[in-house]
Amino acid sequence: MLETALDHSPAGIIITDTHDAAIRWANPEALRILGQGLLFCPADQGMAPDGDWQAFRPDGTPYAPEDLPLSRAMTQGEIIRNQECIIRNAEGHEKWISSNAAPVRDANGFVSAGILIFEDISERKQSEDALIKSEALLKLIIEHTSAYVSIHDSEGNYIFASPSHGQLGFKPEELVGQSGFSIITGDDTEILLERLDQAKRKEISEAFLDYKVRDKGGKIHYLRGSFNAVFKPGGDLERIICVGEDISELRKAQAEKLRPSRWLLKPKSSLWWARSPEKWPMILIIPWVSSWAIRNWP
Repeated sequence: MLETALDHSPAGIIITDTHDAAIRWANPEALRILGQGLLFCPADQGMAPDGDWQAFRPDGTPYAPEDLPLSRAMTQGEIIRNQECIIRNAEGHEKWISSNAAPVRDANGFVSAGILIFEDISERKQSEDALIKSEALLKLIIEHTSAYVSIHDSEGNYIFASPSHGQLGFKPEELVGQSGFSIITGDDTEILLERLDQAKRKEISEAFLDYKVRDKGGKIHYLRGSFNAVFKPGGDLERIICVGEDISELRKAQAEKLRPSRWLLKPKSSLWWARSPEKWPMILIIPWVSSWAIRNWP
């Protein structure tokens, strides 16, 4: 029963003899991970190595054979837990291994064997590495974007403010802990409070709004922002992620576009050449009309 259970263990298991460091037993998972070229101690005559594995610390420095977990368990009687290393074969293929090793003592307390239990954690390490790279990229974007990125708790208080808030005259650290509503102006405060209450009631998970903020010097800025709610596993509101873009200049340009032009309001007499339907030239003298009307003459 015990051997059957060990044969089906999801972790690799190796047992070695202290006398000659020969492998006395290895389960199928150990052979699947390492092949016949068992890394941590010499194989016996029944296990011919098929791969030249070498072990490296996470920082890339190689392990000396006596520093490997199973060697330390057998020679020094140490118990090693969750020690991570990289193993690499002759073809350059790498795996991340997490090892636990312990000495096996006889009735007199002498170390007679060593046991190594290890797992292939390569996929987990790849996921962690991808996450680290993704977070580094996100940090780089946030540090260099002109958009206002912030994270707030369920009450609207700042947890994080991007460096771009310096455009409003605020250092990110002086905003942390303050209410996000402290820089909102006018009726927009009530609208945003209402959206926050809706998120708490789980009626909405995101919102898109134009709103106004006042910078440290008192100047009003018009922002267009997105607000995304993050909920706890139990369903309660945990955080709000906000990304706002300053559209003050855009609004100013749009207002200039809509403002009537001077020439459109100033009456004048104009002399224009035009073509008749028969394509004969003729002179039109039209007093006190706008040049817009003249220029759009059929």
